[in-house]
Amino acid sequence: MKGSGGASYSEAQGGSGGGVVVIGAMESLKVDGKVTANGLAPAVNPSGGYKGAGSGSGGSIQLFMTFLYGTGNISVGGGDSCDICSGGEGNEF
Repeated sequence: MKGSGGASYSEAQGGSGGGVVVIGAMESLKVDGKVTANGLAPAVNPSGGYKGAGSGSGGSIQLFMTFLYGTGNISVGGGDSCDICSGGEGNEF
């Protein structure tokens, strides 16, 4: 399931939600890099700052295999907030 987008506020647009990743392997899957479906931080308001827009939530990753190994990272984190934002960060599971 795709992550939900963050709420917009005034002219500041909320961050997009994370996407969907589906990977299937016959037996084993080696992940040595990054597999992500992370949400994004809010877009900068044209008149300056983020002004209360929220961040997008993480999406989803489905892995189908018998054995998973490697030194990689699998992430569906929510988008970051910022120091001057009053909007919340995206959900992270």
